[in-house]
Order: sequence, then C-alpha cells, then structure tokens
Amino acid sequence: MTREQFNEIKERLAKYREIRHLTYENQQAEFSVNAFEKVIEYFRVNNDSERVKALCGIAVFCFNAFDMDYNYYYEFISSNENIEIYKLTDAIIEVCYREIKEFYAESYIPLIISYCRFLIKNLGFDFYKCMLETIKEIESKNIGNYCEYENKFHQMPGAYTLDEAYKLAFYRESNEPSLNGKTKPKLHKENNIMWTFKYKSALGGDMELNFIKWYKADYEGCKL
Repeated sequence: MTREQFNEIKERLAKYREIRHLTYENQQAEFSVNAFEKVIEYFRVNNDSERVKALCGIAVFCFNAFDMDYNYYYEFISSNENIEIYKLTDAIIEVCYREIKEFYAESYIPLIISYCRFLIKNLGFDFYKCMLETIKEIESKNIGNYCEYENKFHQMPGAYTLDEAYKLAFYRESNEPSLNGKTKPKLHKENNIMWTFKYKSALGGDMELNFIKWYKADYEGCKL
C-alpha cells in the first residue's frame, strides 16, 4: 500500500468520523472490544470473503482510533509476509494490556494494520481494494442525523437488497399500531439512494417508510 493509498483511507474515514461526531479518544476507549469482536467473527465465518471483511474491520478500527503517519506503518510492511492470525491476536492483546496499564500502546497499531494487510494478501486479496470496498459500505450507512442532546448519531434504516427492504417494511407494518392489519406495504418509488414503501394507515390516509440502499462490499472483485 502506497503513501497515497494510505492517506486516501485516512481521509475518507476522517469524513465518516466527522459526520458521526466520532473522535480518536472515544474510539480508543472501544478499540479492544471492537477489535476482538472482529477476531471472533474471523474464526466464526467459513469463507475467505467474510474473513477479509473481519480483517478490514480491524484495520478500520485502527484508523478510526489512532492518528497514524504512513512512515510508522511502512516500518512493518516488508517483514510480515508469512504471519498467522495468532500474531494479529497477540498484537491486539498487547494493545489491550498496555491500555489497562496506561502504557504507550499506539506503536502497536501500525503493526496490527500491517498484519491485517498480509493476512488478506495470504488469502489472495488486495488489501487496498478491500479497504475501499469496506469504506464504501460504511459510507453508504452515513445517512442520518446527529442529536446534540443525546450525543448520538441516528442512522436511517436501510437494507442491502430490495428483498431485505421488503422484510423490514413488513416487520414495521406488523409491529406499528397505526399500520397493523390495514394494508401490506407496496414499493412506491425507488432511486439511487433509497426505497420508499406506502401503506394505508389504520388511522386513515397514506403513510410512507423509507429505507436507504446500503452498499455491500464486493470482496470477490478484489482478488489478486
């Protein structure tokens, strides 16, 4: 991964954090928990694309929690060709240990990204392209509103496919008192961003439900 590619990933994730009102500090507080969840996901899945997704997720958490310079990452990119997943796990454990002991932990973050890169390469995928696919999926879920009072980003409901959107619409219809039992949802309109479903409300009149079109990362298209 070149300096330009590294910086592109940083910049795109910085825009994501800005919209969500995330900071390095609050992401550091959740880093170890989030990273270990992705390690568990890596071991649970049964295909390489899902393993790549988990590894890219760990790399995203690294970029979102620590402000890294390419030079620190570059130190590790030539010596980790044949690593195993346990080395990545050990590095995350070391970060967790250092955070608990209030030791300096940031030096391990470029190493973790480097491990993710080589594990993805060993699976037969291009790390940079996979990261771009991951970021595209993340960005597609960035539509919503930030509530200052709650200090929380409210993401608009969405789905990856029209079938999933229909299922969400039927679920909302069956659990919303003003809709329940009156009519079944029908696709009213569709554009590049969302699907809109219409109902006949039990209280009279039409109601709409909108679901954002989420992008699903295409890791199969990132094979070497």
